[in-house]
Amino acid sequence: SCDGSIGLTASPSFDALTVDASGCPEEWSASKTDYEAGDRVSYSVSDSPSRKLLYQCREWPNAGYCNLGEGFEPTTLYGEQAWTLIGACSGTL
Repeated sequence: SCDGSIGLTASPSFDALTVDASGCPEEWSASKTDYEAGDRVSYSVSDSPSRKLLYQCREWPNAGYCNLGEGFEPTTLYGEQAWTLIGACSGTL
């Protein structure tokens, strides 16, 4: 037996991202091991159309996670420990 009711739910809402029109920094790379606190990277989320997010390596004590490869890649489960989402970017620096 079911005691609930089925009704419409609200549509999802999305926060608007700040767009850095001055260009995108270098793409994030799992093989790079010299990221420092404050370093910014771009991360592709779509190729067609091209869409990139802008991330910044967090301050100490989290900065070390930026160099631990795919486990701390931006957009992954543990990526927030290493990277802060700044917004979106387009073009190149």
